[in-house]
Amino acid sequence: MATKKKAAPKKVVKKAVKKAINNKARLVNFAEKVAGKTVAKNVNKFFTPITRALKPLLKWSEIPGQAVYDAIFTAIINAGGSRSVAANVANAVREVLGWTLF
Repeated sequence: MATKKKAAPKKVVKKAVKKAINNKARLVNFAEKVAGKTVAKNVNKFFTPITRALKPLLKWSEIPGQAVYDAIFTAIINAGGSRSVAANVANAVREVLGWTLF
């Protein structure tokens, strides 16, 4: 009988979060590679709310990818973005940070 392996929850490296907060152009460029130009434009547009949402996560000992997604999604909604824009941007940033492309 084969045992099932559970996938480990995706963690985000703090170093990547710090670099994302401090390097707008790099985050926008990687977001474009991951999700396309439209999403990259929205990352640029909502960069300030994104960074404000990510900063409190740096206090955590481990940062789950879902926490990154939730924080960014909520920040963009509160900044006046649509749910689809918020979901696309949050997913792209979570992927960039999860892959530690920085």
